[in-house]
Amino acid sequence: MSTAVRASGLLPVGGGHEIYWEESGDPHGIPALYLHGGPGGGLGKGGYRERFDPQRFRIVGLDQRGCELVVDEDEGRGGANMAEAWQAANTRHAQRVGTA
Repeated sequence: MSTAVRASGLLPVGGGHEIYWEESGDPHGIPALYLHGGPGGGLGKGGYRERFDPQRFRIVGLDQRGCELVVDEDEGRGGANMAEAWQAANTRHAQRVGTA
């Protein structure tokens, strides 16, 4: 199984903000959530995916607010709730594969 991106999109997280997400690996594998690359960084070219065995893990990367593919209507607003973002991504995935 490949670590190539299988699905991606923009996840609305409230307050006019959207966070870019991407998914690879086994869609029924152990969830592995990777949160951006640090201050001023983002998911980059996806090297983080190589840290996980794509046959064992469902790899989901969330970009950092204000970096790379994240959309903010107003940079001055508070940060997104990552727990809510993860739950929304998980729900969308379950609906896509018919397990919701």
